[in-house]
Amino acid sequence: MKEINLKKHSLTNNMLLQSITTLHSNHVNIFNEVSKVKTYKDELNIVCDFFDVEPQTGVLLSVIICDQLIGEVRYIHKVLKSIGFSSLEIISLNNQINDLVKRTWLKQSHKTFPYERVKKIKTTEYIVSQQIINAVMCCDKTSLENEKPLDFTDGLIKLRNYIKHLVECDLFIEDMYEGIQSYLIDFNENSFFKEIIESNNFLSEEKIVLFWLSSEYVFDREEFDLDLICETLCFENNLVYNIKQRIKNDQCDLFTCNYLSFVNPELADFSSMTFGDKMFDLLTKHCVKVEDKKIRHKFCQLIKPDDIEFKNLYFNDKQQKDITKIIDMLSPEKYKKMAENFKSHKMKEALSILFYGVSGTGKTELVKQIAKKHNRMLLLVDIASIKSMWVGESEKNIKRVFKEYAEALKICKEAPIIFFNEADAILNKRRNIESSTDQMLNSMQNILLQYLEDFEGIFIATTNYINNLDDAFDRRIFYKKLFVLPDENTRFQIIKDLFPEWPNDWIKNIAADFELSGSQIQNIKRKLLVDSILFDLDYSNKELLLNYIEEELGFRKKYKTEIGFLKTN
Repeated sequence: MKEINLKKHSLTNNMLLQSITTLHSNHVNIFNEVSKVKTYKDELNIVCDFFDVEPQTGVLLSVIICDQLIGEVRYIHKVLKSIGFSSLEIISLNNQINDLVKRTWLKQSHKTFPYERVKKIKTTEYIVSQQIINAVMCCDKTSLENEKPLDFTDGLIKLRNYIKHLVECDLFIEDMYEGIQSYLIDFNENSFFKEIIESNNFLSEEKIVLFWLSSEYVFDREEFDLDLICETLCFENNLVYNIKQRIKNDQCDLFTCNYLSFVNPELADFSSMTFGDKMFDLLTKHCVKVEDKKIRHKFCQLIKPDDIEFKNLYFNDKQQKDITKIIDMLSPEKYKKMAENFKSHKMKEALSILFYGVSGTGKTELVKQIAKKHNRMLLLVDIASIKSMWVGESEKNIKRVFKEYAEALKICKEAPIIFFNEADAILNKRRNIESSTDQMLNSMQNILLQYLEDFEGIFIATTNYINNLDDAFDRRIFYKKLFVLPDENTRFQIIKDLFPEWPNDWIKNIAADFELSGSQIQNIKRKLLVDSILFDLDYSNKELLLNYIEEELGFRKKYKTEIGFLKTN
């Protein structure tokens, strides 16, 4: 809305305002007396030319505008009668009033009038919008034009506000849809709106629902309740019933063409609907700043590359070669070429990787460092968090995880990584069903298998127990890399990196005498740091170091009773 400064406009020289006030003062029976019509012909012409309306509508607007400017608001049909219109003329003028509503020049305010002594009756009054007041006070016809959207997102927000205006004005469905069609002329260059408007396969009310839900996308709303949406749009019950029946009978293109879908297709729950792939493709394609849109991660922990702390990782020589290959393979340039090559061979553009082996050998940290190095978002899936005590909810949650990833894949510049960490529970062999828990885990596995079958993107999982891996997962995961405990040379590199101030002979002895994993070495450093702060102990205390090594190994490892750097003279 344009801001105005009335001090810059002389009201006494405002011919439009003078004409409006003159018509307001003499509107009673103005059309019943020919002499009065001729007397105020010039004023009528000024008003009608400014608003581009018929004389009757010009007088009506003049009365309503002037009433509002002087602080009075009257019921519009009483205004029409006071002008001198017959009941038949008032009925015929309703179309013109609807037209003013569609232009957003008129809006409604609701006021309750006393009826008899006890009852109250609710009637509807029209008032002119602030847009019209500004245009009149400035005598600026350009102010009557609706502001064109800045971009697609701004257009969706403006469309949402316009639909709310039409709903508040209580128009019939066809009038609402005609208004939306006219309003979208300013959007006619956008193929998203054009495709929906020109489609002959949607009912008018279905198009209105689709436009309304498209604006929900801007506000990051993922799931919808059809009854609630229809109630918001003030649809009659018969319209809601008709839409549902068309959906159930596969006659509604909202669902058959994948504009919308059920969150759980097996349940066909109208209270839990979401965008279909086609709708999501259209919305993300036309959004001006898609990369700025928030990634939904209700069932995943979203880890941004910048939030990952860089760490040096060390692996045994043979293992390092395999890891270097994977890191190189997931670079933006190589991944893009691979995806194009897969597509040309009619294969899914997907990479699935499993890191398995001994705990504490760097599987999880490697995934994070890959994401950081190649600037990829990481969607970390916590298996425990998606399990639910409610029947069917765990299966639904696993679907939502992949739905969130599919959306992130379309939004992110570089393909994100969906990361199932410590996925033993869901990758293990399927169980004989002896309880509801067994049934739930088997169902989750079946759903995961189906999604991996059709998956596009980057999937990485970690597990400590490869022997329990279900054969079906074995077939669907392309790369499976074993992680083993670091050898002596690799342990030396890890310790040297974490304790650069220690003498080399210390480090060599520890690396030679203790089969520590990378995570165990990190734990030892943390404990030493804590003691140095809390108890002011020497960070390089040899006896304390040995105690912590024994703790990490759990007294299960055989080690030498005397270590080179602990020998005393």
